[in-house]
Amino acid sequence: MDRRYVRLDPRKLDYLRLKKGWKVDTLFAKAAEGETPLDKRTVKAIIDGQSAFLNSAKAVADLLGAEDLVSVLHPELLEEIGPPSGWGTPLEFFSTVGQWDVIEPIGDIEQTSNGLQYDVWKVRHRHIPDRLGRAKCYDLSQLSDKDRTRLRGRLTRHSEICDRLGAHPNIARNYDALPWEHDAWWWVIDERVEGEVLATILTGEKLSADRIPNLLLQIAAGLERLHSKEIIRRELSPRFIVVRTADQLAVLTDFELAKLLDGSPTVSPKRAWPDDDYRALEVDSEATIDPRADIYSWGRILVHAACGQLPPRGDEPAALANTQLPPAIRKLAAACVALPPSNRPTTMAEVLHATRNWK
Repeated sequence: MDRRYVRLDPRKLDYLRLKKGWKVDTLFAKAAEGETPLDKRTVKAIIDGQSAFLNSAKAVADLLGAEDLVSVLHPELLEEIGPPSGWGTPLEFFSTVGQWDVIEPIGDIEQTSNGLQYDVWKVRHRHIPDRLGRAKCYDLSQLSDKDRTRLRGRLTRHSEICDRLGAHPNIARNYDALPWEHDAWWWVIDERVEGEVLATILTGEKLSADRIPNLLLQIAAGLERLHSKEIIRRELSPRFIVVRTADQLAVLTDFELAKLLDGSPTVSPKRAWPDDDYRALEVDSEATIDPRADIYSWGRILVHAACGQLPPRGDEPAALANTQLPPAIRKLAAACVALPPSNRPTTMAEVLHATRNWK
């Protein structure tokens, strides 16, 4: 797609024009008098849904009072352009999502374990300026209406999880979830935690021994809250944990693929889960999933933090022998990453009890 040209939706433009009580000739006259004067031929092409220069289309949309350009884009164009962060200069297309002003994209386009593409944005609440959000925008533009409807359960799972969990210092708060433009995209907006993703921290210098206990205990506390509400995280990974800059608080994020133990429909991938060195092997199997799957992931994160790198599965005890961890914690970590779930601690409460003197 050539980003210099766009097509607008004639039906939406007609709606906006009629809402203003304008005849088509009135629109022609207003466009000719604007800051960027447009001739009648150009305006007619735009309101007929033909391709037009971006700036000309934006001028007509602004004149008709469109909230932003993306709200009046032609449906066929919406299917072509993909995730918003790939639009080149996306803020020419849109500047708001619901009650949120869009500031800038964060990072590259990513993909969930069940195949949905998304990008991440920094947003600010329109009426509460100090409230910043982290907004994930899921791209459904290539899917049928039937598939978009079917996916609503997956897209609202994160918000449902956060509602069940309530306020907790180690759990990111969810602010909003909303479909956008014919359900072509779906936004999930959380609080923005100013900090560094744990995956980035672990790729840098080895963590100091005095920093590891507080970090791992906070992650365990977040998991215990999940388990107390009969929720299994399933794919806990350093990339889904943010360490807040202000106080080094570990905050768990991204619960779209969490498992509810109350019989709610699964949101697992239709095909095999993609490779993840932190995920318990039983997650991608027919085995029953319980808190021990998250205990395994917690143990793998501990091993990585203590060793400075993540050893192959099964090699953790040898790697831990060369760390400064207390013997009791080395023993606990080795038990947590045991491949048979039956050899692991049963609950996060048990893990926390075993770490009560770890400082």
